Amino acid sequence: MEKIKKTILAAIDEPDYLPLKKEDFYKMYFTAETEYSFFNAAFHELIEDYAVAVSKKGKIISAAEAGYVVGRFSQAKNGYGFLRIGEGEDLFIPERYVGGIMHGDEAVATKECGRDKRFYGRIVKILRRGTKRLVGTLVHRGKESRHPSAYVIPDDPKLSFTVLVSPKNVGDGQNGEKVEVEIIAYPYEVGDLPRGKVVARLGDTFSKEANYASILRANAVPTEFTPTVLAEAEESAAQPVILGERLDLRDEILFTIDGADAKDLDDAVSLTKTEDGWRLGVHIADVSHYVTAGGATDSEAFLRGCSVYFVDQVVPMLPRALSNGACSLNGGEDRYALSAILDLDRDGSLIYVDIRKTLIRSKVRGVYDEVNDLFENGATSAFYEKYAHVYEALLAMRELYTVLAARHAAKGALDLETEEAKILLDETGFPVEIVPRERGEAEKLIEQFMLAANEAVASYLTDMAAPCVYRVHEEPSSDKLHEFALFATNLGVNVTPLRAKRRAVSQLSAVLSDAREKGVGGVVSDRMLRAMMKARYSDVLAPHFGLAAERYCHFTSPIRRYPDLAIHRILTAILDGTADFDALGDFAHRAAVASSENELRALTAEREIEALYKTLYMSRRVGEVLPVTVTSVMSFGLFAKTEELCEGMIPVTDLGGNASFDEENKVLFAGGKVWRAGDRLTVRVMEADVVSRRVTFSLAET
Repeated sequence: MEKIKKTILAAIDEPDYLPLKKEDFYKMYFTAETEYSFFNAAFHELIEDYAVAVSKKGKIISAAEAGYVVGRFSQAKNGYGFLRIGEGEDLFIPERYVGGIMHGDEAVATKECGRDKRFYGRIVKILRRGTKRLVGTLVHRGKESRHPSAYVIPDDPKLSFTVLVSPKNVGDGQNGEKVEVEIIAYPYEVGDLPRGKVVARLGDTFSKEANYASILRANAVPTEFTPTVLAEAEESAAQPVILGERLDLRDEILFTIDGADAKDLDDAVSLTKTEDGWRLGVHIADVSHYVTAGGATDSEAFLRGCSVYFVDQVVPMLPRALSNGACSLNGGEDRYALSAILDLDRDGSLIYVDIRKTLIRSKVRGVYDEVNDLFENGATSAFYEKYAHVYEALLAMRELYTVLAARHAAKGALDLETEEAKILLDETGFPVEIVPRERGEAEKLIEQFMLAANEAVASYLTDMAAPCVYRVHEEPSSDKLHEFALFATNLGVNVTPLRAKRRAVSQLSAVLSDAREKGVGGVVSDRMLRAMMKARYSDVLAPHFGLAAERYCHFTSPIRRYPDLAIHRILTAILDGTADFDALGDFAHRAAVASSENELRALTAEREIEALYKTLYMSRRVGEVLPVTVTSVMSFGLFAKTEELCEGMIPVTDLGGNASFDEENKVLFAGGKVWRAGDRLTVRVMEADVVSRRVTFSLAET
C-alpha cells in the first residue's frame, strides 16, 4: 500500500503531470500487477489525509494545488496560532479558525488570502494529536466550589491551556503536586478545554526528582524495557560467537578509543600504510546480527530511536545485555562486526571501500584522556605501557588524522566548537561545579575516521542505487543568517564572506576562523549552530551542508542510533544476497521519518535535564554577582550566559527608562544605552526557578 501511495505522489509531483481522472490515472501509471482495488484504497487514504485532492472536474491534483497544507500547530497565548508547513515557513491561523486543535497537533488547513492580501489558514482536519499526556501542577478547586473538580497547569509554557480533571479522575493526587495527566477528551471548538485523568504522581512540584521525572515523561523517554524485550535480548546475547563465513580479523591491530565512562563501545579502528596511501579499517559492532527485523527488541529500538544521554545516567536504545554486553567491542573479546575498509590516497581521498562481515578482537580499551596524554608525552607518558603494543599504530593514525582534518578544512566543512558543559555532581546528585567539556586530539581523530566511514558507506549504497537512510542538512535561511551576521558584527567579527550571492559552507567557516583569531570562537560557534537548519534523516539523497558532503549517512553507532542499525540491515542484506530493494526502501523511509522525530525528542529531553541541573546549580548562587556575555537581545530583555555556561535573562524593566527594540538590527535601546548581543556585563543572580528552569539576573553594572 505504501509503495502505491509513493507512486501516486511521485506522479503528481512530476513537472509535466497533467491532471487525470482516477481511472485514467490508474491506466497511465499502473499495470495489471497492481489490482485496481488496492490502488483505489490507497488513493482514498491519500484523500482522507489531504495528501492529494480531486478537482471540480473530477481529476486528481496535488493537495497544494487544491489549497491544502499540512503542518504542526504552535499555539499562542492569545488564542491564535501558526501552522509550521515547512522549514522556517509558518501559516497564521486566526483564533476563529483554530477549532479544537491544540499545540503540537499535526493538521491540515486551507491556505486562503485575506482582503489585506495576507495569507491565513483555516484548520479543516486534525491528523495526529501531538499531546496525549502531559506533566503539570495539580490544583484542587476545593469542596466549597460549585463544581468540586481540579485542573492541571502544564509545565510546558507552550501549552497555554489547562486540563480539567473530574473528582473520579484525580485519584490520590494532592493539591499543588506535580502529576502526569492523560488526555481522555479533546476540545471540539475554540474555548473548550481538554479533559484528563491523573495517571502518575511525581511528588513535590519544586523537587529535583519530580522535575526530572516530569522531563522524562513529557518527552516520552522510556526508562524500562518490557520483560519480553529483556528476555529476547538476553537470549540473543547468549549466542556463541563463531567465525562462520566472516572475515577473520582477530589478529589485526585494532582497538577502541572512547570516553572513560563509556560502556557501549560500538566502534574500533585499524590502520596500515600502503603504497598509494592508507588502508583505514572502521569496525562497527554488528548489532543487526543480534537485533533481527520485526523482533521485540527491534520494535522497541525503532520506537526509542536512539540512546538518551543525561547528566547522571544513560537511557539506552538497546537492553544492556546487548548495549554493554554482546554488542560492545570490549578489549580482548571476540565480537561480530561490520567493517568498512577504506583505501585512501596520500591526500586522504577515498579510492575504494570494501564492506565485510567480520570477526574482530580489540587489542586494548582505549580512553580519550589517556591517548591525549600519550600524544603529548610519548614514551614518557604514564599510560605508555598500556598502549605500547599499539603505539606505532596510534602514531600512524595521528598522521592520517592530520591529513583528513586538512582535507576536511579545505572543503570548507564547518568545525563548530560549541561550548558544551560538563556538570559535576556531589554524592547526593546535586550539581556542584560546571566546566567546559574539552575535546582533545584523540576525540578529533576518532571523529574524522567516523566521518570518512560514514561518507564512504553513503557513496557505496548510492553507487549501487540501493536504499539508504541519509543524513541531510539544508543550508541556513537568509533570515537566520542575517541575525547571525548582526551578532558576529557586534563582536567585531568580519562577516564579509556572507555577502556572496551563492551560499557555501566555506563562507561560514571563514567567519568562524576570524572569530577564533579574535578570541570569540566559542560564543560565535554556539550562535552559528543556532542559525543552522536542523540536520535530519531522509531516504532521499541530498547534501549535508555543514559537512560539505554530497553523500552522507550514519553507519558508526548502531548500538545507540536506529538509523545506523537500519544502514547495517541494508548492508547485511546486500552482502548476504537477500536484498529486496523495494522492501528495504520502504523500511529506509519509515526509519528516516521515525528517527528524525525520535532524535528531536531525545535532544529536547537532554537539553531540559541539563537546564534543570544548571538551574539547581544557580539556585545556590542567588545573590552573587557574576560576569556574563549577552547571547541574544529581545524586546522583553537580554539573555546572557555566565562563564560556567548557565544562561539567564535580564528583564527589560531592569535596564532603566523607556525601552524600544530595533527588530531589524536586533538591538535594544533602554536607559540611555544600546544593548547588543556580545556585550559583556556584570549581573546579580536574582532567582533560579526549578519548575520553569529559568534563571533571572538583574543588572549590577555595565
